[in-house]
Formats: sequence, structure tokens, C-alpha cells
Amino acid sequence: MKRILILALIFFALFVAISSLKFGKVTGQGGFLESFLESSSEERQLLLPDMVPTAPLQIYITTLGGRKELHFSTTFYNQGKGALEIIGHTDKEKEITYASQYIFEDEGPGIYKDIGNFVYHPGHSHWHVNNYVFYQLWTVGSDGKPDERLISTDKMSFCIWDEFSKDLSLENAPKSRVFTRTCYRETQGMSVGWADTYSATVEGQEVDITEIPDGTYIFRTVINPDRKIEEENYDNDQTDITIEIKGNRLIRK
Repeated sequence: MKRILILALIFFALFVAISSLKFGKVTGQGGFLESFLESSSEERQLLLPDMVPTAPLQIYITTLGGRKELHFSTTFYNQGKGALEIIGHTDKEKEITYASQYIFEDEGPGIYKDIGNFVYHPGHSHWHVNNYVFYQLWTVGSDGKPDERLISTDKMSFCIWDEFSKDLSLENAPKSRVFTRTCYRETQGMSVGWADTYSATVEGQEVDITEIPDGTYIFRTVINPDRKIEEENYDNDQTDITIEIKGNRLIRK
């Protein structure tokens, strides 16, 4: 009996040790990824996503009751080596749903990294990853580059899923949708080679430009602004387009 008890304790200890590789670093371990990379051998390779925003498919002006708004769509896709997968875990006592990025590993168990929270969005009736994107409007300098920032939205939440395929020739791109538009707090994400669009008609996809005079401006979209989501490349997380406002008309340059 004593021998059986000892063996049971050994197996339990092994189970805890193995589980901690994948599940034990879900909350409160901000430096875990860095320590993982420092201690990893060259054979271990993380398969990171690479989230890229594209120029808005839709951008236009509306007016109502003296208020003038710029409406725009948001599209981004994953061109990395691994899927963007976000797992929610709820603290029922605090009534908070934390969000962790699961980072795939080539021939390994993968790891988790804290990235923030899932928040419920009443206007969309589903859960979003918080602080995922923001938008800005800039004046244009004599060199054609952004000069003065006139408008900057708060960091906005987003529901992430495989809406349509963008480039299925990419390595590790699945041929069919993996992440569906459930927008639950348990799991959201985007597969390699897949993309997602928020239409310009969706609530929140607008900024007030009532006080903005006619002229030429740069409209900017930035995703993953705090760089909490681990990516292959952060340099392509921003896209700019030049627009001209003429009264209630918008001209895309």
C-alpha cells in the first residue's frame, strides 16, 4: 500500500510539472515569455501570428442633426507562422474575464501569455478582446507625412474570428475556417492566412468630425497598440490613407 501511495504521488507531481508548461502561466506572469525565450534551446520555435491592418474598404461621411461623422471599416489578417488564439478564463469572485494568448510551438506544448481582458459589448451583443485597435486623424505636412494629430479614439475592443480567407498559400494556413463568429469569452482567434472585417456601419466604427475643416488629412488605423499580443512583427501594425474632406463629401486620395 505504501509503495502504491508513493507511485501515485510521483505521477501526480509529474502531471503538475507537465501541466504547468501549458496551463500554469495563465495569469500574473508578464515576464514568463521572456524567460521562456532566454532559456529555450535553438530547437524550440514559437509559431507567432503577424496581424496586419489593411486600408479601409469603406470610408465615408454622414451628417445628422448638425453632427458630422467619418465612418470607416477595419480589416486585418494574419500572415504569421501561427494562429492568433485567445483564451478566456473568468474569475467569478471578481467578475472579470481575463484573456491569454496561446502561443503555438513547433513540436512543443506551447505557452500562454496574459494580454488583458475580454469585455462584453452590449452594442454588438458579444464579447470582445479589449484595447485591440484605435483610430486617428492627422493633418498632412509639406512632406506629405502626418503632422498634427487632430483626433484619437480610445483603444477599442474587437471580436476576432476567421471571416474570410486572405492567402491560403501561407505555411500553416488551414483550408477551412477554424475560429467561427461566436464571439464567446472562452476562445477567439484568427488562423494563418485568414482575415476579419468590421463594416463601416457597425457601431463604434465612426469618429465625430463636426469641427474638422475642409482639407486633406491622413486617417490612421493601429492594431495591437500596446503590443501585448506577441507577434512576429510590430512594424506593420499600422496603416495610413490620405483623404480629402469637402463639405459632406469625402475624396479618397
